[in-house]
Amino acid sequence: MVNSAVDRVAGGDDVEVNGRLPFGMHPMILPSNRIAFLRMAEVAQGRRSFLVVLGPTGWGKTELLKAAADLSDDEAAGSPIHVTALDFLARPMMHLRRGAVMLDDVRLVERRPRERARLRGLVESRRQRGLPTLICLDCRREDGLLRELSRTAAPQDVVTISPPSVSERERLVRHQAARLGLDLDPSLADSLACRLGGNGSTMTAALKRLRLISSDWRSSDRILRAFGILFPCLNESAEWDLRDLAGEAVRRSAPGAGTESRDAWTAWLLLMEIGLGEDPVSRYLHTPPGTAHRQAMACSLEPDHEEMSRTVRETFLGLALVI
Repeated sequence: MVNSAVDRVAGGDDVEVNGRLPFGMHPMILPSNRIAFLRMAEVAQGRRSFLVVLGPTGWGKTELLKAAADLSDDEAAGSPIHVTALDFLARPMMHLRRGAVMLDDVRLVERRPRERARLRGLVESRRQRGLPTLICLDCRREDGLLRELSRTAAPQDVVTISPPSVSERERLVRHQAARLGLDLDPSLADSLACRLGGNGSTMTAALKRLRLISSDWRSSDRILRAFGILFPCLNESAEWDLRDLAGEAVRRSAPGAGTESRDAWTAWLLLMEIGLGEDPVSRYLHTPPGTAHRQAMACSLEPDHEEMSRTVRETFLGLALVI
């Protein structure tokens, strides 16, 4: 039954095992890592004796390990065990275990020569005995152990997990938001998927930051504030700057305005509506903090404030939410 489930996942079907989430719909099983997941499931079931999984930190190797273990056949090869490298070394008889051993957090031993040598020896021992073994490596950090293992590993015993595509990131943002109880505007979710820097862990941390403030992020006021709250995360990207979008929104809203007026409305948008602190706004506008705040307050007293503010807000949202 389990082998059939894996074969159906390979064909792109949604499969439910032991009453759990259909695995074609599992949030971390994406088109870009489906093959890697299938090979991991083969190790968990004892159908493959050895596998090295390479991938960047924070994009779901551990989650895939857990999902693969859920597809195992307990009676056929013994339940697979997901264990850190240090726990594996601390349990002397673990390397003789008949069921699959799925090693994670190898980075904890990479800079410890003695432990690294022991780990390599025990992994090789399992390989020689044909005992199903999987080891997850960060392709940028555990390169020393990777070189040691790759000397004898066949090409089919090494699989790489790539960072997700933009559409896959959108799927992950929506899943994580639902998991955290966040009601995100769809356009905001897609924008965050494209614009947030870092990895999946960064993405989750950003959504948790929003959750600390509120669960509802659908209104235009909330969306503007979301960009301000997540400014430190969004600003990691060198491709765009939230403050540039604010300046462009003001320029488009008042094409005939002078530099002083544009700077004042930019300060108003960033300080009063988006909620940035004075320091990043003043640095951007090259003015003292007090000056930026006075400029923003002066905009609130202008006769056409209501119409101009509505135009600036709508223009900014149109720019920020376009992918």
